[in-house]
Amino acid sequence: MADIKLTKQAAAHRLIISAARMATEDNDELATHVVAACAVNLLRELHTARGTDLTQHALQYSFYSQAVARIEGRPTGFEGSDVVEEIVDYVVAAIKSGNVKNHMDLKIDLPEGEDRRYLDPILKPFNYLKHAQRDPLATLDELDVDPLHALRVAIAAYYFLFPGEDMTPAIIEFCEAQGWTHT
Repeated sequence: MADIKLTKQAAAHRLIISAARMATEDNDELATHVVAACAVNLLRELHTARGTDLTQHALQYSFYSQAVARIEGRPTGFEGSDVVEEIVDYVVAAIKSGNVKNHMDLKIDLPEGEDRRYLDPILKPFNYLKHAQRDPLATLDELDVDPLHALRVAIAAYYFLFPGEDMTPAIIEFCEAQGWTHT
């Protein structure tokens, strides 16, 4: 029997594809969230190993994408959040002035430890199951389960880390079905 090795990149990709399939087939939201969160956690650790910060990159991309959506007259997904809208207004102005040409032109400084706080909503259900021995009687609020958010971050984290790789047809199809930009 041949010895087949699975890279961490391939493992993350398979987790994303599986979570997307689970979401498409209306599988259990907790299970779908945990599979996507597992990919996020793996990719976060790979980003750290490369000396990059997933949260900073995700925020750059998110604010830039929201600004482009606003310029194009599409919803940003964060309407009603005054803080986010103020940042997006600033990015829109910077894009229109030519000072920002892509998401990497944005500078985001996070205070020490804040990067992890941004990922907590994704990792909370994952860690709830992973660390069951710490509090066997703990409960998880169903409102903390958001598999589409976890999946969106997993997909973004994957392509941040492997930017030269084209999206597979399964991921493109899933993103399009969700109305997400995938370029």
